[in-house]
Amino acid sequence: MAASLSPRGDTDPTQDAYRNRFSFERVTWGSHCANCIATCSYRVFCTDGRVRFEEQSGTFPQTVPDVPDRNPMGCQKGAAWHAQIDSEDRVLYPLQRKGERGSGEWERISWDDALTRVADAVLDAIEESGPEAVLVDEGPEGGMLTIGGYMRFANLLGCVSLDGNATVNDMPAGHVLTFGSMACGSSAENTFDSDVVLIWHCNPAYTRIPVFHYLTEARYRGAEVVLIAPDFSPSAPHADFFVPVVPGGDAALGLAMCRVIVDEGLVDGDFVRTQTDLPLLVRTDTRALLRECDLEAGGRDNRFYVWDPTGSCVRLVADDRLGFDFEPALRGRYTVTLADGTEAEVSPAFDLLVDRLAGFAPEDATHACGVNAETIRVLARKVAAGRTSIWEGFDTAKHYHGDLMERAMNLLLALTGNWGRRGTGLDTIAGWPFEGAYLIEMKDRAGLEAAEQVHDRVSTMIGSLATHVEEDGLRRYPASAFHQFIHFAAIQASTTPPFFFWLNHCGYGPTFENAEWGASPRPFREYVEEATPQWAPLIRPGPDQTPRVLLEVGTNALRRTRGGSRMLLEHLWPKLDLVVSLDNRINSAGLHADLILPAAHEAERVNVQYPVSHTVELVFSDQAVEPAGEARSDWQIFGGICAAISRRATERGSGDREVGRMRRCRLDSLHDVFTLHGALTSDEAMVDELVRDTALSGVIADDASLAKLRKVGWEPIVGNGGFPMGNAAGAPFEEGRIFTAQSWRVERGVVYPTMTGRATFYVDHPWFIEAGEELPTHKPAPGTGGPGREFVLTGGHPRWSIHACNATNPLILETTRGHPTLVVNSRVAEAKGIADDARVRVHNDLGSFVVQARLSPTVRPGQVVLYAAWEPYGFENWADATRVEAGMVKWLHLVTGWGHLRYTPFQWQPAPFDRLTRVDVDPAE
Repeated sequence: MAASLSPRGDTDPTQDAYRNRFSFERVTWGSHCANCIATCSYRVFCTDGRVRFEEQSGTFPQTVPDVPDRNPMGCQKGAAWHAQIDSEDRVLYPLQRKGERGSGEWERISWDDALTRVADAVLDAIEESGPEAVLVDEGPEGGMLTIGGYMRFANLLGCVSLDGNATVNDMPAGHVLTFGSMACGSSAENTFDSDVVLIWHCNPAYTRIPVFHYLTEARYRGAEVVLIAPDFSPSAPHADFFVPVVPGGDAALGLAMCRVIVDEGLVDGDFVRTQTDLPLLVRTDTRALLRECDLEAGGRDNRFYVWDPTGSCVRLVADDRLGFDFEPALRGRYTVTLADGTEAEVSPAFDLLVDRLAGFAPEDATHACGVNAETIRVLARKVAAGRTSIWEGFDTAKHYHGDLMERAMNLLLALTGNWGRRGTGLDTIAGWPFEGAYLIEMKDRAGLEAAEQVHDRVSTMIGSLATHVEEDGLRRYPASAFHQFIHFAAIQASTTPPFFFWLNHCGYGPTFENAEWGASPRPFREYVEEATPQWAPLIRPGPDQTPRVLLEVGTNALRRTRGGSRMLLEHLWPKLDLVVSLDNRINSAGLHADLILPAAHEAERVNVQYPVSHTVELVFSDQAVEPAGEARSDWQIFGGICAAISRRATERGSGDREVGRMRRCRLDSLHDVFTLHGALTSDEAMVDELVRDTALSGVIADDASLAKLRKVGWEPIVGNGGFPMGNAAGAPFEEGRIFTAQSWRVERGVVYPTMTGRATFYVDHPWFIEAGEELPTHKPAPGTGGPGREFVLTGGHPRWSIHACNATNPLILETTRGHPTLVVNSRVAEAKGIADDARVRVHNDLGSFVVQARLSPTVRPGQVVLYAAWEPYGFENWADATRVEAGMVKWLHLVTGWGHLRYTPFQWQPAPFDRLTRVDVDPAE
């Protein structure tokens, strides 16, 4: 490049340096598989085999002419991602622990030695304890090349893969309860048509930077944006109204708004009748739903009734479609004759809901939620008057009674007819099926022909569940079909709900049973004993089977598990023969590992991100540079482990031993089967196979392939695919249509994947009735950590890192104070003698940690905020917030076998909480 000239005619070093900084020789497509809310397409610019910079590609077209496109789609983390290639915590070679675990003493070893050590430890565990003594700790980051690697390894070996959605608790139990699936979120574009947007348990200015512009554009169009939060969060300046709610008071606020809507006659009665279970009849003697088996000998227990006022009789509800040819009653008390000849009184669930809402008059709810009664009324009227959507993150999922908060939100939307049409519903992430990942686990060889054979088998199985097929191909299923299929598949696969693992092997039993820290009516142990027989097929490893090997794959159990660094190091680590960290950097679990295997950086491998309904595309990331040092992709690492197991099993004389859960294979053929008989030895072959199989399923275009992705960078999602999971959100992916969750249900009467086939607000499981939670209600948070403590601890994702994979990025560190901070109310801090950036000790009955204070008037006096994503080693003595977290679970989430309340991967299961943990904060000595 020629030197530039200044106005005086001489060279200008500053301009030259800037131009050189942004010069490049090669450009590739990129993405960042970071498990955030978006899938962004980038261009990665390289010179001399190094990434120089990257920027958003801005290549997404408008979905429809009257809604802005998604561009530019990106954030500062993505733009800085490449800096981690050469960051100081980057792992370049296999490392073996020299001193004690956690000593930080390492020695470099060869890949052959590292893989042999893993293989021998795995074989020892299998021979002495069985495959389920080998654990894979799932990480959602890393894209499909990573996920495909550990899924295939775990399924072929028959080991245990711990459900990562439970570990971090991104499982919105209230949404699963209501809709039958957590796939209830619409695309970000849907917000543009809203009249009212409620930002609730979400801070999009920090966490949804790529799609935040839709909030601004909706306001330009005339929408009103309301932030509901305890603190004046960074999203507050972008809202029209700020509604400060008491921490944990959200359900009371939502139910008070519902009370206003009912009292003022603002209920959308037709929507409530057709879409929800609220017209269904409930027996007032047992408080159970009236079932067919109650009225007819030999009747089913999953068919339900409504009251037909025109005929003064009960009518059985169809289980394969929504809607009625009459108007079911919503109020009243009626008498029915049971199968044994006795009579029983029944009432619509809506009538019981009205009774429940009687306790949530705005003036009464003010004491629980802290919101002015008139504000509650004004807000309720706004919600009822137009198209309302809720921007909700996974913060509710991290509250003990977060399910009640979510059920109250959903009820608010239901009473006002606010889902299933553009501009309405929930704006929350929902992972979209990448069907190639399912198919590869069921194929016995590579290629589309094998994939077609799997599709034929699945179609036959699914087709047998359908009641009939309409002219346009839409299949009608009974409400139970969805969970019959995927629950059966869950038992066959290796992904496992980790609750019983924590209970049986990680020392959490006494914590779970602390009556002051939970809210169960009876001792927690009694619920566990009652539930265990039903959960038995998923209790892995068993209580008498000691864990032996732990593989941390792009994750960090010591940070992500509630109470992890306190409980796991004490109770789990001593049992483990080998702890292995697969990552491109050293994290806290890696510091306590025996082996660290260097994973390739995103720019050093070919990959695709898993698609999400929020941004509706499959994004591609090409290999821009060669892997640094001896780093390998996760697919290559797991392939290497399988090869080492096959080799060592043969040498040890156990090669003929069969393993596996979905299919059986010999240990000496493990690598051959892993690679589909040598067809998928390279990353490129694996990604191409996944993409082509996904195209065959109809999720992406028919001609999609790795070669095409290299040209276009991404593929739009164009169909729902052939597996039931593709229909979970109840809406079609169609060209020229905004993806709006539940639109099939509202427009065409497609049933919900719930027990009743309707959005569920009445749960008649005996435990829910016992708890008074058969209908949505409000309950204060229990005193987890120690009742009487001065503060409740809240948190969220920080703008500067979202997750810990960015926290040590050298560019991102320049945007922060360089260390974790606790946000404390300014006046409270002054009274306690705490100065800004001063060290404070956060403590409760469990333990303590030290952190610097960040003073702000935006935080409530009784609240402190610790934004997540800092590694434990970023705190003094490596003691982070997990030292004060109990990891409590809600007893009701142990319910299983009640309709749709049964385990499926990433969904219904007991998961731990950390929000509103009680703590004290004092100046550190």
